[in-house]
Amino acid sequence: MRAFILFLCLLEVKAFNISDSEDQTGEETWCTVNESGPVCVCCVMLKRVNHLKTLLHEKLSTLEAQYAQAQRDITKFVSHRTAFTFVIFNDNAFKCIGPVSSDQTIRYQRPLLNLGDAYDSQTGIFTVLYSGVYSMAITVFSDTGVLGSYKTCAHLRVNEKVMASSTDQHSTDSEDNASFSLLMHLQAGDRVDVRISKGCMICDHSNYNSFTAFLLTADY
Repeated sequence: MRAFILFLCLLEVKAFNISDSEDQTGEETWCTVNESGPVCVCCVMLKRVNHLKTLLHEKLSTLEAQYAQAQRDITKFVSHRTAFTFVIFNDNAFKCIGPVSSDQTIRYQRPLLNLGDAYDSQTGIFTVLYSGVYSMAITVFSDTGVLGSYKTCAHLRVNEKVMASSTDQHSTDSEDNASFSLLMHLQAGDRVDVRISKGCMICDHSNYNSFTAFLLTADY
């Protein structure tokens, strides 16, 4: 663009009466004396082009910085992924746990989804890897008619403190279920588990009992 304008300017200069552009000392004063002359127009055009070039460079630098930050945010988001759903048994054979004589941590065995490996199926503990807001959901089920009149119930703990619970007391039907979901802000290192409560039982043969959690938004 600049080369094209310079080319036009040279054409203008050639067509311009150079003798008219010299003062008494013989010095060229196109942009000071002949302010309306064609050469001065070229000077203004070049200044404007340079100004636009500066603005474009600044804008490009800003966009490049924003793009780099977006790339860093995406990388951090991907590296912070925590999401899982575990069900209680590895197979679909009908089995029950309970009724238990004391509260007992449920060890969910089979992952349907497990991003981040934050849940330990051996201990039943979900260890929070990254601070942030988490969504968690629990579903429990039992066929209480199999072994008698028992309720199905469970509660969720964070650092051994009960945060939520749900119960379905056996009545006329033989199958009972309960569920709950919640949003919580958790800190890295927090320990979360789901426990079956004293006197309760859970049964399964088709993924009825599940524990789901995922990181909704991290503290960056």
